[in-house]
Amino acid sequence: MAALAAYGAGTGQLVRLLRGWDVPPKGVLRPMADSVLQTWLGAGRWTIQYALPVAAASLARPGGRTARTRLGRRLAVVSLLAGPPIAEWRRSRPSMHAAAFSLGYLADEMAYGAGVYRGAAAQRPAQPATADHGLAARSASPGRVAADATPGRDDPS
Repeated sequence: MAALAAYGAGTGQLVRLLRGWDVPPKGVLRPMADSVLQTWLGAGRWTIQYALPVAAASLARPGGRTARTRLGRRLAVVSLLAGPPIAEWRRSRPSMHAAAFSLGYLADEMAYGAGVYRGAAAQRPAQPATADHGLAARSASPGRVAADATPGRDDPS
């Protein structure tokens, strides 16, 4: 309901602005709805790639005091997980069944996200954010690269 209210408020605000500029607001609803759809699909892709364990846990234990609240939360998570594969299946129209395509899509995206996490763990990206290796360790001129610097590493040692 909150998303629907935000969509309605945003669309209403755009219509008022267009009318204030003497621009006819004809055709505003479809692009506004498409922007909401693309945001939802993007959030779903991100969830599948990077937060699938959290999504699975929220399906298993969604929290909430009432059965209706728990059902609503589960439906929201399922929509995030099912939306991107179905949208891709509709876009590409492969010869395989939608369910089989969706399972393959989910497996591919999960593998991608696992690879990102593995690479991040191997590179220890949090180390440059610590006080010992942060801004104080960098040179005064941010565009300058040391001659002995290794690509992808801040510290050549």
